Amino acid sequence: MSNQDQLEEKKRQVLVKAFKEIDKNNDDNIDQNELYTFLKDKGKDINDDTLNKLFKSLDFDHDGSISM
Repeated sequence: MSNQDQLEEKKRQVLVKAFKEIDKNNDDNIDQNELYTFLKDKGKDINDDTLNKLFKSLDFDHDGSISM
């Protein structure tokens, strides 16, 4: 495995770990409430408008959840 491949694999592992931390109900999707709870737990004070914009920017297929 090349250094580039190793770096890409490490990035993937970090993203998977972060995703699982946010996905509290383990359904392999992050809903808006899970995202809000995660941000709040991390000390981020986020209003509804900002949360909606952030969520929409991460919901690439516009199905109402953020998926892997």
